[in-house]
Amino acid sequence: MISAIAAVVGFGIIWHMWLLVGLSFVAMMAAIIIHTFNYKRDFYIPAEEVARTEEAHTRLLKSYV
Repeated sequence: MISAIAAVVGFGIIWHMWLLVGLSFVAMMAAIIIHTFNYKRDFYIPAEEVARTEEAHTRLLKSYV
């Protein structure tokens, strides 16, 4: 989301659309601040689940040979 808004800022700067630059820059700063306070970005995958998934993927790849 932040990179999409930054692309809009860059587009506005290139074409000298100062109102677009100002509004999208404010939106980008707000998105950055909101993202900073989002502490629930991570998740935990148990090692057993990773091993099970990788083993299934390896078996699938071996079936193609």
